[in-house]
Amino acid sequence: MNMRLKKLWVLLNDLYSDYRARFFALAALGLFGGFLEGVGVSLLVPLFTVFVKGGGFDFGSNFALKTVSSTLSTFGLTLSFQTLLIITITAFLFKTAILFALGYMRARITTTYKTETRRRLYEAFLGTNFSYLRRQKIGHLNHIIMYDVKQATRLFDDVVGFVLSAGSSVMFLAVSFMLSWQITLLTALLGAVLVSALFPLLRKIRRYARDLLSLAKCISHALAETLAGIKTVKALGVEGAVVESARALFHRVEEAEFRKNCIKIATKLSFEPVSVIFILAVFAVSYQYLQFDLMSFVAIMYLINRVFGNINNMQASFSTALEILPSAQEFLSVFGEVKYNAAPERGSLPFSFTKEIAVEKVSFHYERSPSALSEVSFRIKCGEAIGIIGPSGAGKTTLVDLLLGLIAPSVGRITVDGKDARDISWTEWRRKVIYVSQEPFLRNATITENIRFYDSSISDEDILNACRAANIYDFVSALPKGLATQVGERGARLSGGERQRVALARAFARKPTVLILDEATSALDAESERSIQEALLRAHGAVTVIIIAHRLATVLGADRIIALDGGRIVEEGSPEELKRNPDSYLSRMLALTQAQS
Repeated sequence: MNMRLKKLWVLLNDLYSDYRARFFALAALGLFGGFLEGVGVSLLVPLFTVFVKGGGFDFGSNFALKTVSSTLSTFGLTLSFQTLLIITITAFLFKTAILFALGYMRARITTTYKTETRRRLYEAFLGTNFSYLRRQKIGHLNHIIMYDVKQATRLFDDVVGFVLSAGSSVMFLAVSFMLSWQITLLTALLGAVLVSALFPLLRKIRRYARDLLSLAKCISHALAETLAGIKTVKALGVEGAVVESARALFHRVEEAEFRKNCIKIATKLSFEPVSVIFILAVFAVSYQYLQFDLMSFVAIMYLINRVFGNINNMQASFSTALEILPSAQEFLSVFGEVKYNAAPERGSLPFSFTKEIAVEKVSFHYERSPSALSEVSFRIKCGEAIGIIGPSGAGKTTLVDLLLGLIAPSVGRITVDGKDARDISWTEWRRKVIYVSQEPFLRNATITENIRFYDSSISDEDILNACRAANIYDFVSALPKGLATQVGERGARLSGGERQRVALARAFARKPTVLILDEATSALDAESERSIQEALLRAHGAVTVIIIAHRLATVLGADRIIALDGGRIVEEGSPEELKRNPDSYLSRMLALTQAQS
């Protein structure tokens, strides 16, 4: 038990260390509110006694009454019925004000925690290395940020609720103890027995919560995966099988939810009959064996009822906390994993490229796989257009990732005008080296927003110039809403060529020093490809262009072509030089293309 409590303490400390002071402030306010309510109830006993029986106040063991009388006498005042009534009402009003402040602070702290935690996790996630990002499952990040963080916030709220209920109970028991220590002791013992009896049920709730968390992730991944491949699902007519697969997951969730809720209902409802039986038993014992005073008994029963209510709330908070705990642990685990996989720090030098980029004996290998590149060396002059070709698996995409700075060489280095790439600022590198992929990513937003793409420094004039450079200006101008046209989810309202040219305009709007096109025209028709080639021709000389392509026509206009195979450079030269050599990779692929056509 001690080990479990220690683990829970470590978990809560890791989750809420920045909110420790606010947590204690909430607890202090709650305890003070409970103290005021206890004092108010304690003062009600002599008030009702005097009102019903008449006569003076019987101080007895009423600590609150003695304190009030002593305080008044200090100021030369006498305790009267009217004075005590005003003090009692003030105590309850003050308690209400404190509870309002407590509720406001509690709501503000939990919403702030949720927002800040989501922002920190998202920021940290985007700052991880590319190799880690590539291993993530679709939908998992969304589930963690939106669900697990929400659950971690609920856990904070439940812990606060548990502490407040426990503190109030201590206050109520203290007042009750002063009125009758026998009844108070009996209540405390019964509460301890009741809570102990519930522990096996609470453990089951936690087990079902773990199962539900695992199932929720599976469902989130399955739904996101299906949506991403919905065209294939529809084309192959496998909707029924996909639904059946999801139905099995939904059924498992239903079973776990049902069992968990049954246990929660059973634990909650058990309190009502137990408290009624207990009150009747206390009444019988007090009436038969103890000095019975109706007013004191009513006050004690009120306090004990409040204690039972708080025990019920504590049980509910504890039950919910156990249910939430797996999500909070998962969130912490992922956050730790994200921070561990943060992208390595780079230097702070500016990106200055006036001479050449040199790839010097670079090798790279992925985890548990052979080398994707082996001792690759070549140079790219400023303003040059380079074509990189090779069969699938040759290492072209790995080379692109290295040039983009998404991964670092396992061996060797990349330099820009003699400066090691690792010494150049990430921000500078990514502002100057711009990438256009085979499948451009477009947001469900306007053409303007997709070209600007979170960069507020890009002006409207920059966007128009970029559209002209990307050969899409006439197309955009002909649209009813022009640049304000919505492109749909992933650019679904545009053709493949139009999407590609919007992505190219996005690149030109950033005024790149180096432009990398990774199979950017492989899926386009001849007309769309020609439009992009014309755009690249106009940029030739002003921008260094690196073109990775399967379609050889795309690279025949380059200054030089580099052919990769098996992670190594097998040939390098101008298109004319390579075509003159019938044994070159370029010549053989051109001959094969002509034979197939």
